[in-house]
Amino acid sequence: MNSSETLTFRHLALRYLASLPLTNTLKAIETRIHHLDEHLLDFFGAYAVNALTPHSVEKFVFCMEAAGCSDGEIQACLVTFRACMTYALDQHWQVNAELSQPVATDTACLSADTPLMGSAEFHDLYQSLVQDITSDLYH
Repeated sequence: MNSSETLTFRHLALRYLASLPLTNTLKAIETRIHHLDEHLLDFFGAYAVNALTPHSVEKFVFCMEAAGCSDGEIQACLVTFRACMTYALDQHWQVNAELSQPVATDTACLSADTPLMGSAEFHDLYQSLVQDITSDLYH
């Protein structure tokens, strides 16, 4: 596909699954399908792949935590998500290359002088959370 403007994560996930070599174990393929079916497609499915951002991934993690998912399950889903994004990069689709890399989770190495988010990112995250909370309350 030449243009990734209309390529959704759902399309990407299906193409990624179709590209998996038959040399992969059935268990590995079933695990990828489970992550996509149970969590990733529900959240990211309708997103255009070129619109995905690290903020989108953070929101996904927050939603999984709120749903009571374990840290291991969240990390396993993120591995599948990164595999999809790596596939998209390999196909030369316009996606954020940061999304194919692991998210830093070790906060011990961060200093107080290094903010986790810029003020605009914090504002966007705050607004998204307020919208999520109010939509749950009033809808």
